[in-house]
Amino acid sequence: SRVLQNGGGKLEKTPLYLEEDIRPEMRDDIYDPTYQDKEGPKPKLEYVWRNIILMGLLHLGALYGITLIPTCKIYTFLWVLFYYVMSALGITAGVHRLWSHRTYKARLPLRVFLIIANTMAFQNDVFEWSRDHRAHHK
Repeated sequence: SRVLQNGGGKLEKTPLYLEEDIRPEMRDDIYDPTYQDKEGPKPKLEYVWRNIILMGLLHLGALYGITLIPTCKIYTFLWVLFYYVMSALGITAGVHRLWSHRTYKARLPLRVFLIIANTMAFQNDVFEWSRDHRAHHK
């Protein structure tokens, strides 16, 4: 994909969206600067009150939990750290990289683990999170 230009030692990279060797299922996920939105009315702005309320409560609970850290026992603190790492893996490695961007492939045991880890993060199910994230990139 790289071509020497005028023998000057400069490398020019072909844009990824023009590459021929891209897997067909990945083609829709690659940024294409020539993409133009269809003309028409803008979509109606809708608030998803369920998500707003649940995410608000989640953050209020987290703020309350921070105030309890100085009085917690060591095993509780270790559980919190473990829970945090697992839920972060569910979001970053699971719904973001595996299902939204299809960065890699995973076998069933890893998929099940990442789905469970994603539910620990309390950020919607895999399908809804991936759909919303892809719409965010579009």
